Amino acid sequence: MGNHFMHIPVPGDHYSPVTGSSLITVIYELTRQHHAAGGETTVIVGRGTQEGYPPYPVGRVAEVGFGQFPDKRRRILDIIAGRVGLGRPFMTAAYKAGLDAIPRDFDGCVFFHNAPAPIPYYRRCLPRAKLALYQHNVMLNSFTRRELRRIVESCDAVICVSRFVTEYLARRLGGECSNAHVVLNGVQLSEYDAEVPRPVRAEPVVLYLGRLSPDKGPEILLRAALELVRRDVRFRLQVVGGFDPAMESSAYAREFRELARKLGDRLDLRPFQMRTTVPALYRDADVFCLPSNCDDACPLTLGEAMASGLPCVAARRGGIPEVGGDAVRYFTPPDHVELADRVEEFLRDPALREEYGRRGRARAEQLTWENSYSRLLKAVEKNPLARA
Repeated sequence: MGNHFMHIPVPGDHYSPVTGSSLITVIYELTRQHHAAGGETTVIVGRGTQEGYPPYPVGRVAEVGFGQFPDKRRRILDIIAGRVGLGRPFMTAAYKAGLDAIPRDFDGCVFFHNAPAPIPYYRRCLPRAKLALYQHNVMLNSFTRRELRRIVESCDAVICVSRFVTEYLARRLGGECSNAHVVLNGVQLSEYDAEVPRPVRAEPVVLYLGRLSPDKGPEILLRAALELVRRDVRFRLQVVGGFDPAMESSAYAREFRELARKLGDRLDLRPFQMRTTVPALYRDADVFCLPSNCDDACPLTLGEAMASGLPCVAARRGGIPEVGGDAVRYFTPPDHVELADRVEEFLRDPALREEYGRRGRARAEQLTWENSYSRLLKAVEKNPLARA
């Protein structure tokens, strides 16, 4: 197999550190590892998406004229077409321009990030290439079993970011997915200072980092914080993130802002930050909270917080326990009272914070990007399919 990797993220994404996209961060970190190993990487993005955004220092960017994502009516037509064995023509059409950046005799590996629909079409067009579906979540419910089997059979590998995702895929297929491989997301240890123990402050800082959306559960943390205020626990809460543009005026946003108002000066609310500023956020906190109210498959922030020596409280959902292991204390969302209990234990006990800070750093040392890259190479080199 050639040593050239091609990554196709979701059209509209830009390959730049000026992004809150965990998917792009994964692509960059794997690109950095591949570059260090002497490999070449191209990231295929939509034309114009890089404008005004500085690219990452490694990896070549190829801009192509991706089509528009199908609207609601065409998504419904795609689902109907998929169920009768015709594939998903509108979603496939949105990705076709990616082939403009790939030679027809390409013999490296093309990774489709959260994009199963166009893979059978690419399979016909790139007979010598290896194709890999890189699945970062479990959002495949609209695909029939027959559709998924056709897609999986068109892949040389299916990369899943946690065992939780592979088990979900196996259930959807009605049996084992023989070419599925778990590649947990990693963490770049050298970028995070593990200061354990941290200085003891009169008001320890609890940190949340992520989107402000119902699936990420920041409102659960706000409710837990209000419960801690009622219990007369001393702390400050720092929430770093923002709403997607479509949610700015939603009922959820209004509810979130009302909860934030009740916390007053206990809450420090900040917008999304550049990736280069994230380590300082962890360094200035005392407890990290991941209150996901969805089946988060493999959150980057948990690994980063653990690498920073932060004691962590996280939701017991999805692939989160695979990342945290016994280095994290868990709660069951949306139970904000249980979340308040777990956070209070850390806030009132500096020794407990120190213990879990050390546990977290030790766990993070098992989750390096070097290890993730090694697993990725084994996955794409294993069981090659015969190609015409």
